[in-house]
Amino acid sequence: MLLSISSCALLVYSKILGTIEIQFADVVKIIFVGSIPVALLIIINHERLLRSNLKSAQLLNKKLIEKKEQYQKLVHFESEYKNDGITLKPDSISVIKSADNYIEIYYEREGSLRKHIIRSTLNKAEIATRECDFLIRCHRSYIVNIKRIKEIQGNSQGYKLYFENLDSPAQVSQMYISEFKRHIE
Repeated sequence: MLLSISSCALLVYSKILGTIEIQFADVVKIIFVGSIPVALLIIINHERLLRSNLKSAQLLNKKLIEKKEQYQKLVHFESEYKNDGITLKPDSISVIKSADNYIEIYYEREGSLRKHIIRSTLNKAEIATRECDFLIRCHRSYIVNIKRIKEIQGNSQGYKLYFENLDSPAQVSQMYISEFKRHIE
């Protein structure tokens, strides 16, 4: 860029003044005159990129904070019996399973998988976890944490989901397959 500006300046000098003898001082002047626009363009481009990256970084930080808040929010599962409710961090939950008039909540605490049974419905549990996009309903009897899935196996009725430290797999029914795939992808 500097070379092209210097060459243009030389052509302008030669057209205005006619044929001239070029001395070292003239070359230094031409390079100096050519370096001013280059320096200005570099500064302007730097400022433009800086503003763009700052705005982008602010948006990313905002999204990151929202995600962290989502992970730090507590989910309260209220029981029909007043004393059986439980409050958990959403990312500690592995599976919520319907068991007649009860739900079984499998969650991790202090490095081990625990199970808590409360009298409630899976629909109420789904409402309690609706803000957590990683806890999804995949069957009429299961809500699963997609971050804790160890393995997915397919069969003729849908998918089976396997989790660490959990003996029985969770099912993904035909009705929920498309939504499940959308969350995984």
